[in-house]
Amino acid sequence: MGFCRARTHSSNTSVFLTERSLYVYVLDAQKEDNQARDLHWLNTIKSYSANSPIIVVVNHTDQNLNYRFDMQRYNDDFQIVDVLYTSACNLNTLSEQAKNHLGESIDKLRNAITIQLPRLPGIDRGLPESWHQIKNAMEGYKQTQNVIEKDVYESECQKAGISAKPLQTALLKILNSIGTVVAYPNDFRLKLTQILKPEWVTTAVYKIVRSVSDNPGIYSEQAIGEVLNGEYSHTHQQWLVDLLIKFELGFRLPEKNDLLIPMRLRSDMPVFAKPLYQKGLNIRFNYHRQGLLKFNVLPQLIVRMHDYVDQKTSRYWRHGMFVCLNDCHGVIIADEPKQSIEIFLTQRNENARTLLQWIRSNLAKVEESQTKASRDNNLPYLEEIALFNESYSEVVGYTNYQRIERAYEKGRETINLEIKDSKTGDADDKDFNVAELLGLYKDKDEKKFEPINFTKFLINVLLNLTELRAKIIDEQEDDINDRLRESLRSGGFSIADQSRGGFSGSGKGVGERDLVVRDQFGQQASIIEAMILKSAVKDTIQNHYQKVVNHYNTQGNPYDFLVTYAKVKNFEGLWKRYQVNIKNIDDITDSFTDKLSIKVGSTTVDIDDSDHKRKIIHILVNFGVKPE
Repeated sequence: MGFCRARTHSSNTSVFLTERSLYVYVLDAQKEDNQARDLHWLNTIKSYSANSPIIVVVNHTDQNLNYRFDMQRYNDDFQIVDVLYTSACNLNTLSEQAKNHLGESIDKLRNAITIQLPRLPGIDRGLPESWHQIKNAMEGYKQTQNVIEKDVYESECQKAGISAKPLQTALLKILNSIGTVVAYPNDFRLKLTQILKPEWVTTAVYKIVRSVSDNPGIYSEQAIGEVLNGEYSHTHQQWLVDLLIKFELGFRLPEKNDLLIPMRLRSDMPVFAKPLYQKGLNIRFNYHRQGLLKFNVLPQLIVRMHDYVDQKTSRYWRHGMFVCLNDCHGVIIADEPKQSIEIFLTQRNENARTLLQWIRSNLAKVEESQTKASRDNNLPYLEEIALFNESYSEVVGYTNYQRIERAYEKGRETINLEIKDSKTGDADDKDFNVAELLGLYKDKDEKKFEPINFTKFLINVLLNLTELRAKIIDEQEDDINDRLRESLRSGGFSIADQSRGGFSGSGKGVGERDLVVRDQFGQQASIIEAMILKSAVKDTIQNHYQKVVNHYNTQGNPYDFLVTYAKVKNFEGLWKRYQVNIKNIDDITDSFTDKLSIKVGSTTVDIDDSDHKRKIIHILVNFGVKPE
């Protein structure tokens, strides 16, 4: 696979990179040695496909016979299996010296690929001949069709003797993963009744993200239609937009439903009152080495955090964005030459700490693939927090955030850190109170983990989500869970989603719990099981309740939660019927809230054969229904 080095291409590779591939990285010997460029692309490959082999091809070597790719520099971190030196010219036109240096370039590349392909993970895995038959049939359809109807695929499966729907879906996922077709059978947003030709999809995506818009980065439905020049139906056009959203290349603007692609925003920083943003907390994420801060990190962070954009500002640009949480305003700025991301906030209060935690968790999610690809599973950056003078009027230095956390965990009261005089630049040492310094940037209040306090916080989070009902009304359970998880994380809670544990509903396999809440010591504190209800279906309510009571709590949690995302007109009626379906449930709504869009109940159950009891807290939150 060859890479174009344009930045718009860089942001799109996540859509098309696959794990089971052999990669060919093509360099130009005519251009100067660029370590940052090479590291960027090699890290891009590694982050999406950690164990895939890479063949480096150095092109135009006839123009620079002294160029050598530095294997020693990259060998420890990347799976580079071969380096080939080639020319873009016909060998017959070269000097004898160049010919001897280059040899038969194409033959060398072909031989290298032939050697490496059999070594790919899973390449020797045996598959039924019938599956190969279907793959070949799909390849045949692609010769003349961009869109293959789902019933055509199912018909081919029937001919090959594959009639079971789960097997058909499994094969379709394999064909998608190896690039034969484009299909997402288990993704509710991208679930089409057709199967698409990969080249057809790739062409459309590149057309959209490389096109020029009247308002930089913002594309109306009409503009996208004009870019695609009528070659794609309205259904496929909407599907392509959803594909961009799935891979966090863009998001829909709420006011007009236009598509915003951050990679195509203006690159110049807007003018703003910097001193105002430097009055509060500020931190920076310094990447370990050149090339680790990829071009798409800030645009992807904009996509993930667009619900928290400060609407009273310029909002965002290619390398940054303005954010807001109540009275705390902030700005996030990526500095690629310095390989750092800086955050400046206007406050030093709880809202500032919550906003910082939200930024931390989202940046960690953006960099998840790089973290998994690293040898020690560490984040690709260090977080540094600002040190202030006694009046908090200016920053006097920065220090490693993890170092302060370690000092706190060891029970140290003070820590000696280097500071600098802002006027003279002279360095000095100063003792800082560890708890106070850490408390500025992270809430260490253990009381929030107590059942009553966490329940109150969870209810407030769910109430805040009702403000997004216009979006949530169309979302599936997993999407709402994502919002809930990130909101809880922003409050400083450690949340794992779809964590495997306990038993499945059948009792035969391992179950998947929606959300697992961990306490300040990293131990499981409670489980949150969620469901969507559009009516009081007894079986649905009982099935989810039994999961919480009998299957998921293997550690004896003192309290767990069953959260219902209601989408109904008559919420009071749903709550009454819900109580009928759950025996001995107490209505404790008045103890927590007077809001009409939420109900709270409690049941008490035994913990195995012991004398201990555990609480199941039932929370129903209503998002209403679509206006008719």
